[in-house]
Amino acid sequence: MVDLRSLLPNAGRDEVEYRSRLFLAALVLIFLVLVLRLGLLQVVRGPYFEALARGNRIRLVYLTAPRGALLDRNGELVATTRPSFAASLVYMGEPYTDEMLAKLEGILSLPPGRIRDLLRKERGRLYLPVRLKNDISPEEHTMLEEHRHELPGVVIETVPIREYPYGSLSAHALGYVGLLGAEDARLQAQADSQAGVRAAAGMAAVRYELNNMIGMSGLERQYDAILRGTDGVREVEVDSRGNPSRVEREVAPQPGLSIRLTLDLRLQQALDTALLASIDRIKKQRGPAYATSAAAVVLDVKTGGVLAMTSWPAFDPNWFASGNVDMGSVEWLNRVTQGRYIPGSVYKMITALAALEEGVVTAKDHVYCSGGYRLGRDYIRCWVGDPGHGSLNIIGAIQKSCNTFFLEMGSRLRAKMRQTDPIKGGIDILSDYAAQFGLDGPTGIDLPGELAGRVPRTTAAAWLPGEDIQSAMGQSRHAYTPLQLAHYVATIANNGIGYRPYLVQRILDGDQVLVETQPEIARPPVSVSQQSLDLVKQGMLAVTKPGGTAYGSFWDIPIQVAAKTGTAQTGKPINNGLVLGFAPYDDPQIAWAIVVEGGDGGSYSGGPVAREIVRTYFGLDGGSTAPSGPREVDTDW
Repeated sequence: MVDLRSLLPNAGRDEVEYRSRLFLAALVLIFLVLVLRLGLLQVVRGPYFEALARGNRIRLVYLTAPRGALLDRNGELVATTRPSFAASLVYMGEPYTDEMLAKLEGILSLPPGRIRDLLRKERGRLYLPVRLKNDISPEEHTMLEEHRHELPGVVIETVPIREYPYGSLSAHALGYVGLLGAEDARLQAQADSQAGVRAAAGMAAVRYELNNMIGMSGLERQYDAILRGTDGVREVEVDSRGNPSRVEREVAPQPGLSIRLTLDLRLQQALDTALLASIDRIKKQRGPAYATSAAAVVLDVKTGGVLAMTSWPAFDPNWFASGNVDMGSVEWLNRVTQGRYIPGSVYKMITALAALEEGVVTAKDHVYCSGGYRLGRDYIRCWVGDPGHGSLNIIGAIQKSCNTFFLEMGSRLRAKMRQTDPIKGGIDILSDYAAQFGLDGPTGIDLPGELAGRVPRTTAAAWLPGEDIQSAMGQSRHAYTPLQLAHYVATIANNGIGYRPYLVQRILDGDQVLVETQPEIARPPVSVSQQSLDLVKQGMLAVTKPGGTAYGSFWDIPIQVAAKTGTAQTGKPINNGLVLGFAPYDDPQIAWAIVVEGGDGGSYSGGPVAREIVRTYFGLDGGSTAPSGPREVDTDW
């Protein structure tokens, strides 16, 4: 065979050999690049592409952990969870069409554009389900299944939903749950402070993310990190349309811890029923402008535990448990801890104690009430009118709530203060005593957002003698929450020792008690003599006896009850009604405070409610929520 290169000139042969070597080098280089690239893809970046491929066929379905239960003091469920269905959407790699989203929004009754907004918020969660709606109805579930072939990426999940078996019962104390819409540093700080309790139960610390279901108010908020569990996860293999085919791996969710409360469900039901019955009666008898709102609370005198708590108007927390309802326009004021009220005559025990301790009156002294009190050029009428109460000692003055007597005490206390300080008034003495009974600040109850009352002090710029003296009968600039008032009367009942109110009795992991609340004395015992306390308590006992302002509510109750009614003038056409009390008189166990805005008299509006509290707690048979016996008075300011 003839070598073709031999037929070429020398220069031509060199060029062909050069090009052949160049071509061969290029082939070798390309081969090396391919080998290196293949090695890079398979060895170096192999796990990445494996995860990417896995992400196309594996969906992570997060399993929401049930919240821990809330139980009353006897173990009755007052908040639990129930299973429900939720609709979610998983990104399938291709943009969703407007027609598909519109159809999905129509099935789920979502406003137009809602799904686009949710997808935009969750755009960083590729291939993870975006929750569209919780607690879908059976009809919505059926429609989604029927149109599944038109709705790629739609997933129906089973999720726990918070449920409150008794609806609005004690709703402000229990609170409600909703979606976390923005970062909340206070909530995270609170969760961090409760991490130790979770750790004791083998639970991880809480880290909040947007659109988590969280406690929004009440105990649900205060103990959210305790009640929320640890979510689980399920790896599900899906087909090209996102439909699940099999479960590859699952980590079960861990339920939240349970909490046993101090609330007594039976007493709470009786309180709600009696309060609503009283409001309904007042409106029927006096008109719709009366009894516009109310608050009531019952405390355990020996521990401070809250036995019942009602704020009205109330709401049903079940409305919001799914997280589908907008709650921005609703007011959630818990009037027991956040409503501040002029106390009126229920403040008169403070005035009586101050007057006794400061020596401006004794148990034997009498003040004559002719129907009013002369203050400079003004004449302030006693509520009873002419001819007045006659001659009264301090027990009789409390029993009949005589304004004349307590205005005189205010005048005497003012005169005593002026002997040592010409600027201050009697209110400064009163407020010193009020502070000892917890009226100068929040009680420290384990609920968020508690407000402090207003204990007035002399202001040199604007404090008139008449205002100073009228403050002795609970008017003027006083303002306290019903919880403060209940704590104050419980302190009187307990001979000057007041316990911090609380709602959580135990935190439980199954049957194991992780935390148990011990009664805590709220402040040092009051610096008031036992003799003065006994006189005031005798006056409160007389309130429920013949001639007393609450006799009509307790005339047939077989145990001795101590109480004080009040009718507070607020500057509005209709006065507020208040009732404080404790029972039994000789061994106090419970204390209460009831406020009815626009109630127009404590004995009229709150008396029947107090009666039912006593009847229910002590298991007394017979009677009714409305007193049927004699009524002494309707007004006692």
